Amino acid sequence: MLQNKPGSGSFSISRYDETGGDRTYITDDNLILVKLDGNPLFKWVIESRKPNYVDSDEKQIIEVSGRGVLNILSRAVVYPENMGTPALDRPFTGTASKVLRTLLLEAQNRGGLVGVTIDWQDDMDSLGNLFTENVNLTFHVGTPLSEVVSKFTDGLGYFDIEMTPNLVLKIYKSRGMDLYDKVVYRPGQAILSHQNQSDATHLVNEVLVEGGDKLLAIASNSVSQTVYGRREGYLSASNIQSGLSEYGQAYLSRAAFPTWGIQGTVTKFYDDEGNRLKPFESYLIGDWIGWKIAPEGTDDAGFDGKVRVRGITVSEDDGNSVLEYTLELHNMMLEHEIKLNQKVERMSQFSGSDVLAVPPSSSGTYSESEINTILATKANTNHLHTNVYSEIDHVHHFLDLTDTPDSYLGQGNKVVAVKADGSGLEFVPGGGGSSIGGCMAWVTFNGITNANATGTYAQSGTAVTVTLTGHGYKIGHMIYSDITSGTGVDGAYKITEVTADTFKYTAGTSLTTSGTSANTAVAASDPAEITNLFIGLTCEDLDGGYIDCPVISLSIFG
Repeated sequence: MLQNKPGSGSFSISRYDETGGDRTYITDDNLILVKLDGNPLFKWVIESRKPNYVDSDEKQIIEVSGRGVLNILSRAVVYPENMGTPALDRPFTGTASKVLRTLLLEAQNRGGLVGVTIDWQDDMDSLGNLFTENVNLTFHVGTPLSEVVSKFTDGLGYFDIEMTPNLVLKIYKSRGMDLYDKVVYRPGQAILSHQNQSDATHLVNEVLVEGGDKLLAIASNSVSQTVYGRREGYLSASNIQSGLSEYGQAYLSRAAFPTWGIQGTVTKFYDDEGNRLKPFESYLIGDWIGWKIAPEGTDDAGFDGKVRVRGITVSEDDGNSVLEYTLELHNMMLEHEIKLNQKVERMSQFSGSDVLAVPPSSSGTYSESEINTILATKANTNHLHTNVYSEIDHVHHFLDLTDTPDSYLGQGNKVVAVKADGSGLEFVPGGGGSSIGGCMAWVTFNGITNANATGTYAQSGTAVTVTLTGHGYKIGHMIYSDITSGTGVDGAYKITEVTADTFKYTAGTSLTTSGTSANTAVAASDPAEITNLFIGLTCEDLDGGYIDCPVISLSIFG
C-alpha cells in the first residue's frame, strides 16, 4: 500500500478448502484482515472473485482481490449544502482538516460510512497537532470523498491519512521519523532487487492555463520540448485571476519531465548489532531509512542516500512461504520537489482538472517563509516572459502607474507632459501642436490673441456653439475651451464656423448641455492667412496663462 492510498489485497484459495468453498466468507464486501506476526496490519474489502471451476490440476482455485478500507470513502460524495436551492459548486473555508471532517460527518448523518470512526478534531490532527493554514475553495457536488482526500494529501500536502484495521480514520500533519542511522539496507544483506523507475505517461511541456473570469495564459518548457517534443495540456485554475503564467510554469517544473522513484525488494534481516530490521516493525510508511548501493563495474558512484518509504507491498512465496517486501522509495531531492510543488498549489488554491470547482473525475524542503519569498518576488518585480503570454499579467494601464494621473475624466484632447518639478506626468492643454523644449503648443502665424476671454456655450450632440462678442476668430483657428459650468469637456478644438459674435467647433463627446466656457480664445493658426507672421510658440504656463516660448527650429508642411 502507498502512503495516502487505499492499497489492495489478494489471495488464492481452493474451492475445496473449508473456508474457500464457503460463500458466507468469500463474498463481495466482506472484509479481509491481514496480520503480520499475529499483529493486525491491514484490512481490505473483497471486490472481485474469480473462481476457476475447471482446470488441468483440478484444484479449482478462486482468486480473490479488493482495495483497502480507505477506499470506503469513495462510497460517499459531496452533497449540496441546501437541497432546496442546490448550488452545484459548494464553497468551503477553514482548515483542510475541518472541511474533510465536515463532509465525513454529513455522509454519516445521511446513513453512509457505517462503522467508520473519525479520530481528529476540526483543527487538530490525530496526535493533537494544530492546523493553522486555511483553505478557500469549492468542490463540485458529486465529487467522491476519496478524491477530496487525494487533493488534500497528495495534491496540496496538508496532511497524511490512514484507515486502521478497526476502521479508525486518522490524519497526521507531519508523519515519518528519521531512521537513517538505525535502518540501513545493502545488497547481499537484505536488498534483493533495486530499480530506478521513470514514467513519462503524463508528461506535458506546454499548457493552456484558464483562470477566473475566462482569463487565459500559456506556459511552456523549452528544455523538455527539445528532448521529448511538444506535448500540450490544459489546466483549469478558476480561483486564480493573476499570476497564471507563473502558476503554469510551477506546474511544468514537475509535469514537463518523467516522474521517477526507486523500487527495491527486501527481506527481513538482522543488522551488525543483532537488531532485526523488518517493515511495519522497524519502520513504517513515511519514515526515512538508509539505502546504500556500492559502486560496481563502470558505475563509480553507486547510491548512498537517505530515502523515504512511500509504499510497502508484502508478498508470500507460494513454495516456501517466505515473505518479501517491495518498497516504494523517494530520495531527498524528489521529496523536496513534491513538497515545494504542494506549497505552490496551496498558495494559489489551484482548482486543477479534477476535484476543485469542476465536475468529479478519477483524478528535505523549503520553509514556508522561503517559498513565500520566492513567490512574492514574482509579483512586483521586473522579470522575463520569454515565450509566455498572459493577458492579465502583461497588459498594464497608464492610469495604474504610480506617477500618472488617476483618471481621464475631463481630460479630453489634452496631452501628457512631464511636471515642472520632474515628479511625474500630467495632462496639459494640447491640440495639433508640437512638443519643443517641453512646451505643448502650436505655431502662431497671425499673432492674434484673446486670452482668458469668457463666453457661454451650448452643445447638442457633438456640435458646440460659443457666444463671445467680437471674438475676431476665423475658420481654422484653434481655441482651447475651459468649461466652468455644465457638463462639456475641456479641450483644444478647431473652429468650423464663425459669425461676428459666435463660433462653432466639434466636440469629441456627444452631449446635450450648456454653460460657461472660460479661456475659450487662445491664439491660433490660420494656414490661409500668413500676414504679420510671428514665428514663435504659445504655451500654457503652470498658472494657466499663456507665454511665448523660444523657437529652436520650425518646419512648416503645406
